[in-house]
Amino acid sequence: MALPHAGYAGVAIVSEELVNFALNTYLANFLDNQHVQWQWTSPVTINGSTLSTTFSADATLISLAASLKASNNQNVSFLGRFYAKAFLDLSLVPSFNAAHVAFTIPKQVGPIETGLDAEALIEFSLTAPLVAVSSGQGYQFGVDTQNAWITSITAHLISTTLPYEYLSALQDGLQAPLTQQVLNTFLHNLPPSTLRASVITTPDSFSYDVVRPQPPYPRWFSVSAPTPQFTWKQLDGAVIAAIDMPGFTSGSWQDLWDFREDELRAFGGSIYFPDLGSAINMQFLQDFVQRQIIPNMRDGFLTNTFPPIYLHQINRFEVKSISTPEEASRPGVEVECFVTVYTDESALFDLNGTSGVDVTVTIRGFLSLRNGRLGFTVTGTDYDVHLPLAVEITLFALALVLPPASFLVPFLAQDLIRNAEADAGVNLQILGERNSFDLSQDILLPDTVAPAFHLRPLIWDNEVFGENPTAKYGVLLANFEPWYVASLQFYAQTGPNPVSIPLNADRFYISQPWVLPYIVFCYFTNYQGLFQPHDPTLRVRWQTFANDNLIAMGSKDVALRDALSTSMQVSIYRFMNPNKPDQDIRISCRLYRQLAGQTEEIMNTTVHVLSYDPSDDSVKPYVQWSHYVKYFDGYRPVTRRRVSKIHKAPGKGGCRFSGQFLLPRMHNKGKFYSIRRFTGLPFDFAEIEKHRDLVCPYCFFGGPDKHYHPQYNEIADYTGVVSRRWEGKSITWQGAGG
Repeated sequence: MALPHAGYAGVAIVSEELVNFALNTYLANFLDNQHVQWQWTSPVTINGSTLSTTFSADATLISLAASLKASNNQNVSFLGRFYAKAFLDLSLVPSFNAAHVAFTIPKQVGPIETGLDAEALIEFSLTAPLVAVSSGQGYQFGVDTQNAWITSITAHLISTTLPYEYLSALQDGLQAPLTQQVLNTFLHNLPPSTLRASVITTPDSFSYDVVRPQPPYPRWFSVSAPTPQFTWKQLDGAVIAAIDMPGFTSGSWQDLWDFREDELRAFGGSIYFPDLGSAINMQFLQDFVQRQIIPNMRDGFLTNTFPPIYLHQINRFEVKSISTPEEASRPGVEVECFVTVYTDESALFDLNGTSGVDVTVTIRGFLSLRNGRLGFTVTGTDYDVHLPLAVEITLFALALVLPPASFLVPFLAQDLIRNAEADAGVNLQILGERNSFDLSQDILLPDTVAPAFHLRPLIWDNEVFGENPTAKYGVLLANFEPWYVASLQFYAQTGPNPVSIPLNADRFYISQPWVLPYIVFCYFTNYQGLFQPHDPTLRVRWQTFANDNLIAMGSKDVALRDALSTSMQVSIYRFMNPNKPDQDIRISCRLYRQLAGQTEEIMNTTVHVLSYDPSDDSVKPYVQWSHYVKYFDGYRPVTRRRVSKIHKAPGKGGCRFSGQFLLPRMHNKGKFYSIRRFTGLPFDFAEIEKHRDLVCPYCFFGGPDKHYHPQYNEIADYTGVVSRRWEGKSITWQGAGG
């Protein structure tokens, strides 16, 4: 059977999706202001004359994505995009005014001035190896930019103010060998640490200090270990990192493989496919503890509480199969310690004249993953005298909760290794009570400010089997939540305090009685670090509807990089009377990426601002509901939400369908969505013919082929209004008083 660690001290598999998330996170954090500028001269024929025309361009890298394929070759294929702004330098074309008198020629122009310019996307293919980048917290993958080479480029013009005679020369220049050489030079000047391609994969050091548990917490001992040797291998849809520890392990590069699917199958599968898979060689962990820690962890008090426990030495640390009364055999850890339990707490200050009991304690336990926490379960303890349970767990945690255990979760190594001084020293008692790590948490990639990735641990598998040698390993699989879900935040403000709106909500309501707010302000934030802010393919579409009618002054579709793109202020008083109940202002915001006919949805959030009549629903004459419908779109069955027309309520002129969702027993979970009762129509009754597409033709007109007639439109008017004018005719509404 192939071992997940392939003989290495530890390995980590990173999915292609996570590699690309990490790449673009670092690109957005580090390369926003990194530009490459160049010029070239091209011949352009105008009115039969050939002119030598100079173009200038300014470009910035906006995206990079790896395509991982199993190979013994250490080169990885990438696809990327530069956003370029090109400018036509007319200072050397004096005859241009005669040929195109409609254009004004600036005498002095710069490479990125707006005038006669064009915007373009330069798509390129790149091959580059990956390298280990030590962030001070662990090894990450980085793109070896010094050995990266662009193999092909293609330019696409996305907007331009240039005359058409220049477009062909401009596009040819943007994808010429000169441009390819300039972009190659730009990439070669970037250090690999700016284009990191993963979370932390494996620790980059196992040397650390441990302090004593008692004040003033002096250094107890130091662990000095060789520097891990990093290697990696490209797999289909993933990349695997591995470390060898000189003097401990010697892994086989050819035996590295993707074990994630086999582990999922062994545990019955998962709705998530893991972005990360980590495997630790438990035999290495055992050897490391025996040789580097046990000889040093001795002769010291473990706690500063009563009874004082003095550790003489740890005799043994072994990963093995352990039998329990409940089950025959299970992989676990066995630790044997020699301690003295003193009966006088003054022993903490002076051992002379104090009495104690020497005890050899053997502790057995298991590592397990429960509710997102990787913890230790004690299953049995052998000793000669009674010891408090807290001491048992403290001793057990002392032997296990040490930096070597961070191999199990290398992508959190910065939290475990760098906090070893506190975890293994000062807070032993707290660790003994907690005895687990919470792996379900939000983490930042090293040296970034955003976004926070949410880690979801899936499976922990610990195996011990075979003889001569015995195979011992642990595997942890984890998934990362989508990057934008954990970071983007959307707000709507109708008063002094903004209200947080769930992302991608399609029916979040902000209601207030009788009247609408005069101004509604909506905005989203925390998108820094998610993508390149100057990416021209990112757009924001704001739309405002008043009672389902589009309001142009409250709508826009702009590039994310444009000013005020992330906010929308809707001044309701400018287009309708806000002092009216039963009004619905719907504001939707869509953040998306559009390129070459394809659209990537990032966020689509809708908020409704309502004015409502607080009267009892039973006296409100109008009703509207929404429900789910299923239909076949020619490709597959789909489910959509359908909003009904406005009906009169039963008994108030309503048609036979108007009461179908009024009774609670009719609220079928598979069909019913929402129902709304209201007092007045969302428009003036005099304009009912203009809005007949919003109302039921039977309730208000007597049928779809009918038009307004008073006998079909008399309703009980509980507002006191008794008459309105309709096309010069007197229309009487039945008032509440008769």
